[in-house]
Amino acid sequence: MTIEEMKTSQEAIARIIEVGTYGSEWLYTEINEERTPAEVLEKAMQLHDCGSDRRAYILLHGGTLNFHDGYEEDDDEQGRPHITSITLKEWQAGIDKLGKESKRSLAHLIAEIEDYYDANNALQFVMFGEEIYG
Repeated sequence: MTIEEMKTSQEAIARIIEVGTYGSEWLYTEINEERTPAEVLEKAMQLHDCGSDRRAYILLHGGTLNFHDGYEEDDDEQGRPHITSITLKEWQAGIDKLGKESKRSLAHLIAEIEDYYDANNALQFVMFGEEIYG
């Protein structure tokens, strides 16, 4: 895998989402149906059974994902979780920043020897622009 594939390949994006959220105590993703064109939603459901494949397809075809920060200390005053809406543009900017600031995780992702830590680290860069939770 290359850094460019991490930014533009459905397989690479799906893999990072799947590995980075699997068993996560703090992060989950969902499709933002309000900000995703109906035809993209329909096509994603037709083409893909796997949730991470659907999410990658949606990003690559002009849709939006919601990344939920599940830690209570990040909730707002009304107790609502912190949610970041991500488009392909934000995804690509986060992966670029990962490449500059987290060389170890980037190297593991490129070599496809990543683990939860590396993929989750990539998702933190996408969501926050930095590693928050280590």
